[in-house]
Amino acid sequence: MFLYLLFFLLSLGQLGRISFFNQEVNVNLIDIYLLGTLVWWTLRYRLKPIQKSLKNLKVLYVFIIWFFLTLGISLARYSTHENLVALHYLLRLSCYFLFFIYLSFQRIKDKGFNRAFILFGVVTIAYSLVQFFLYPNLRNLLYLGWDPHQNRVFGTFLDTSAAAAVFGLTLLYFVFQKQKDIWVKYVMSSSFAILGLLTYARSFFISIILSVGLYLFSKRKYLVLFAVLVVLTTSLFLLPKRFGEGTNLLRTFSIESRLRDEREGLTLASKNLLFGIGYNHIRYAKDQESLKGQEQSHAGASFHSSYLIVLTTSGIVGLALFLLTLIKLGSISEAAKYYTIFLAVFSLFDNILLYPLVTILFFTLLAREVQENKKVIFRT
Repeated sequence: MFLYLLFFLLSLGQLGRISFFNQEVNVNLIDIYLLGTLVWWTLRYRLKPIQKSLKNLKVLYVFIIWFFLTLGISLARYSTHENLVALHYLLRLSCYFLFFIYLSFQRIKDKGFNRAFILFGVVTIAYSLVQFFLYPNLRNLLYLGWDPHQNRVFGTFLDTSAAAAVFGLTLLYFVFQKQKDIWVKYVMSSSFAILGLLTYARSFFISIILSVGLYLFSKRKYLVLFAVLVVLTTSLFLLPKRFGEGTNLLRTFSIESRLRDEREGLTLASKNLLFGIGYNHIRYAKDQESLKGQEQSHAGASFHSSYLIVLTTSGIVGLALFLLTLIKLGSISEAAKYYTIFLAVFSLFDNILLYPLVTILFFTLLAREVQENKKVIFRT
């Protein structure tokens, strides 16, 4: 029942979001659910999962501690309200990591997980198709800071990049997991590949081709790799050219926006190279530096690249720890390796690794992989 409710709340995307203080603080229903579950697990297992995982996941814990340390160092530069908002988001990120640790400690039945995930996939496909055909843009939500995403699939996530990341992870799950019914594997993986293409997110194309391509190359399935490349490349030319610049794969305005975004991030990072500005202080640091190019969008509190966010908020040491954490998580299993590669490449262009709903899905899939060999995480 836990997994069914978890995936149901994930499928709601941003529809389960509650905002406070003019959207400075956002909480999803799934956050409340995970916090309650985490409290229950802590009462049940106390600190046993943390103690058993400390040796093998030392870099993860050091990374989180460094985030708290750099936030503490930066407190004097910001108001109490700004620091409380930043602390809220850091605590939430920490809860996601703890959720991964405690969920990995559970016994997850393969059959139950697969059934719950298939249901999640079916519901997500249904929501996305309804949105694509009946709700083709978000112009009525422009005043809340959402991009219109004209004639693109964004589903319940209200963002094409976030939706594409969820579609990509789901696609990879069905590629790697053995299915009793082979038609489920092909239908689900094909459906999410098509949905991913219909987001018109170029980051998705690059990330999925690279992750799937490396997997097939490592297995020496060269003919299959060639066929996949041909199909995906051909699909780019067959995508419907509907009204809107967003469906133009050769669009340049988003590239210019990202270049400006990177310049702003590197400007802030260069002034705070060792300790950064503190987690989630980006919005306020932009105001102090008069860097307000994206203040009307949700990107105003971040940068496009997850790595640039980590560098700016926690310094070069934080970025190094972040990369080591990704390497460690990717070493859990073969599937975990390609989940990580997909998100790591995607996050070069969009803030995906730190996007709450994507992070939760990523950690849930990783916890499922830990079941095959708990020794990679827990000391036995």
